[in-house]
Amino acid sequence: MLTIFYENHIPTSTEITISGDNAHHAIKVLRIKINEIIRISDGSNEYCDIEVSKITGATFTGKILKRYEIKPRTQKLVAIQALPKSDRTKEMIELLVEAGVDEISPWQSSRSIGKLSDNWLSKWEQSIRAASAQSRRVLLPKISSEFSGEFTQLVGEDKLLLVFHESGVQKFSNWQESLVKDELEKYSQISFLIGPEGGLTETEIENAKAAGGVILTLGEEVFRSAHAGIAVASIINFLLKRY
Repeated sequence: MLTIFYENHIPTSTEITISGDNAHHAIKVLRIKINEIIRISDGSNEYCDIEVSKITGATFTGKILKRYEIKPRTQKLVAIQALPKSDRTKEMIELLVEAGVDEISPWQSSRSIGKLSDNWLSKWEQSIRAASAQSRRVLLPKISSEFSGEFTQLVGEDKLLLVFHESGVQKFSNWQESLVKDELEKYSQISFLIGPEGGLTETEIENAKAAGGVILTLGEEVFRSAHAGIAVASIINFLLKRY
């Protein structure tokens, strides 16, 4: 697969010049060469393949070979993630991005160990870009504002909320088997909530259940909070026939 870089804007001209951090990484780290073909994405609705035609010390230019338009997904997969320990935040983001989620929302739950720093948004965006480039994603996942704990906003006629907790009595597989064929297709948004290392409180579980959330477990083994999301997202993507 082609190496991918993200630019805020793709010009309508036949060439594009890349500078800044992207150019530095491409030239100094990846050591791109003349005639090499790479991919440029705006992260939202357009990307293109270019052939490198010129390399200077700080920029490179490429001829646009082909343009693509990203079709928006009809269903949005949202991860509501209780904040893990600070040293596991980057790992958590990488796994969710690689698993194919469309949006990530941080949550300061009652038992969350980690806390959001003043510049958390820029750090998360940087981690998302790096993980997206590594996994060759042309569409960058969005970061929504911090989840307020209002579970009702995640549930509705076209919104489904799945809550994962080690004390859940219903396994994910058993719940899936109870679904009517293609039932998931009716939801425009499927959110899944991952609790902190210390687990969800009884109040949080009851509030989620009262709002219409489905309380589930992934089985006997207990995942780290930072690792559970990739397992959940992978199963949901399989059910949605993305995999």
